[in-house]
Amino acid sequence: MEEKHSSMPIEGVVLEADDPAAKKKNSTKTGRARQYSLSSASMVTKSNKLIQQTRYALPKTQQKILLAMIAQIDPKNDIDANKVYSMSFSDFAKLTGVNVDDRNYLKFLKDTIRELANNSFWMDDSSDGEAKDKLYRWIGEETEINRTQRMIYLQFSPRIFPYLTQLKSNYTSFNVQFILRMNSTYSMRIYELLLSYDNGDGNYDYGDSGVVFRPVTPQVLKIVPSIRKKVKDYKYKVFSIDDLKMQLSPPPEKGKDTSVTEKYQNYHDFDRYVLSKVKQEINEMTDLWFEYAPVRLKGHRKYEHLYFFIKYKTREELDAVMKRHSDNSKYSDEVAVTRKRKSRTAVIAESERFEPLNDSIFGLTTKMAIYRLNAAVEIEELKKTLEPGIMEAATAVLTYTARLLTNTNSEKRTTMAHETRDALNRMLESQGTLKIWCAGMARMMYDKQQAGQLKSPQYNSAIVYNALEDMNILQMGRAELKKKQQQEQMRKTFMDAFED
Repeated sequence: MEEKHSSMPIEGVVLEADDPAAKKKNSTKTGRARQYSLSSASMVTKSNKLIQQTRYALPKTQQKILLAMIAQIDPKNDIDANKVYSMSFSDFAKLTGVNVDDRNYLKFLKDTIRELANNSFWMDDSSDGEAKDKLYRWIGEETEINRTQRMIYLQFSPRIFPYLTQLKSNYTSFNVQFILRMNSTYSMRIYELLLSYDNGDGNYDYGDSGVVFRPVTPQVLKIVPSIRKKVKDYKYKVFSIDDLKMQLSPPPEKGKDTSVTEKYQNYHDFDRYVLSKVKQEINEMTDLWFEYAPVRLKGHRKYEHLYFFIKYKTREELDAVMKRHSDNSKYSDEVAVTRKRKSRTAVIAESERFEPLNDSIFGLTTKMAIYRLNAAVEIEELKKTLEPGIMEAATAVLTYTARLLTNTNSEKRTTMAHETRDALNRMLESQGTLKIWCAGMARMMYDKQQAGQLKSPQYNSAIVYNALEDMNILQMGRAELKKKQQQEQMRKTFMDAFED
């Protein structure tokens, strides 16, 4: 397969600053690369072999961090695998949606980088008549987090580095900005795959081999009657559904049904929970229009193949996409802003109110959603105020709430997630914080625990869901938060009396 490019042709060049002196400084081949910045559009370049012939599943947070770091590589000039790439704490916060001033932020950052370092996959490396598979890791041992500088320094593993730089052919380049706003890791992965199998405007005479996307023909339109009007000027390629699932994630570990193949065994579920989301995000956030249609072989009841269709957007359509990215970045920029709490008054100042939960909360992992909720409930103040048993119940409440927000695996769960988010936002609008609500929910759950009324996590989550807007919860919360103050006042009164 010859050299190919994306819709925005760049042959091994990463966009640099306009200053010629800056360009010269940033093109060094060794040492530390220029710092990544979310404000500058950069290109990611990967070997097609790395995209097409690997099976790996990276959580979306790790995927975004990895792609942001790859965007720093200068594919023409970077030749030293020991080179180190950097990212600020604040840019990491914007990418992940976690408040940089949250007490748990550093732990979350370190956990994310460590998990990325531990993530590995096998790739075929057969040569000289020998069938071999090599184990690959994404990042190397020189990766570090500098707390003083508030910087992340990341080194790619020497084995993976050649697939990211000095590529003369069989590679794909794309604008990393398209992917960093996606909520689904499957959208990121399929977008890469689509581009890697496209030749742009080139015609390298592959015939009907199916290696690359080819112009749609009348015969193809007959196969997909439901969308034939929409895709008549698209390109198409046929994918095996089973092979595609394997590319999106490896087989599950023993005892863990975590792969796409295991989670979505029938096409209906695969379409509903993976492909429909992929289509939505690619069409909204990238330079592609994407459509798909499942096809059965004659005499078979099961869908075995997918016809993927792509078309590049016009300049006007792409301008609309870039404007959407610019508008969406406003929320991300606010995530890292330091929130210094002012003294409480009867009316909470508008500047003190926590940001409402937007749609991005549904795409977070449970852990990330908990970090987001921790800020809204002012977790550090709660720890100083609530008794240990009640605080433990508060932690459980936040976990159950995070699960309600991020579990969208069915229509019913999606509805519950939206209703949970909307209820919390109504409280944020009226209270400015979720602290009172969390304290009240914690007292309710603690009392139920003492009465032996709590059961499985699913049952307990249902209790939280059903009590979201119970007016008694806020009354209980206010009473719980006053207890510490009352105890301090009683202690002071006792000590004053003792001294007298």
